[in-house]
Amino acid sequence: METLLEGLRRALEFFSGTPQRVVFDNDRVAVKSGFGKNAQSQTYITAMMAHYAFRMDYCNRESGNEKGLVENLVGWSRRNILVPVPRFNTFDDLNALILEACLRYGRCHRIQSRERSVAEQFAQERALLTPLPKYPFGTAKTREARVDSFSLIRVEGSRFSVPFELIGKVVSTKLHATKLEVVYNKKVVCVHERPRTNNETVFELAHYLEAILRKPRSILNAKPVRATLSPPLMAFARNIANTPEDLTRFMRLFGEYDCELIEATLNSLGL
Repeated sequence: METLLEGLRRALEFFSGTPQRVVFDNDRVAVKSGFGKNAQSQTYITAMMAHYAFRMDYCNRESGNEKGLVENLVGWSRRNILVPVPRFNTFDDLNALILEACLRYGRCHRIQSRERSVAEQFAQERALLTPLPKYPFGTAKTREARVDSFSLIRVEGSRFSVPFELIGKVVSTKLHATKLEVVYNKKVVCVHERPRTNNETVFELAHYLEAILRKPRSILNAKPVRATLSPPLMAFARNIANTPEDLTRFMRLFGEYDCELIEATLNSLGL
């Protein structure tokens, strides 16, 4: 649901307007029952249609002809953008790569029998779109969660760490397509990347530092440390664990910098 709604919202923001009619596949994430003209939209789709003032028309089953060239363009995108398979650190990086490729296609491609490029035709059509509302539609799934004694909350089958001082508190969660925001007292207290599967535990080491550093001799056995530090970082930590003070100073770095930056710095220094 979050992925569908966020994708639609981003598309409308890219277009800088809303068409009167959107043609959509007969997919259960959008359709509650029926199909084609008899399809009943999911509640959140109905809310989004009302917010942006457009009508959703659903295709009939096994009727690829009703979607025009969409499926062909999906195949073109896969072959020309995603082959070879790109490597990326975050979904935002992947989305940026795909967007740039699509913009390049629009600037350069001209459909046969048409005088203008795709981008030029779109610029002409953009003037016919309905202006966007002042505020964007909220696409995140919002819930409340109580922080357990391990400073974790459970959202959609996975567990996520929050700052240690929030143990026992009730926080608000906003689950987006690619990230989870945790809010307490109207402030975002942490943001996690959304895991690709359920039943994962996502730690942020900074949430546990103050509690962990109270017992420096057991730092390397703490679950958040073992789950967060890569094997090279764990090996470096063990090498400098001659005194609790040295290990403590090293661990405090994770309260200010992320693991990738610390590991890259150590590699550049030959450590």
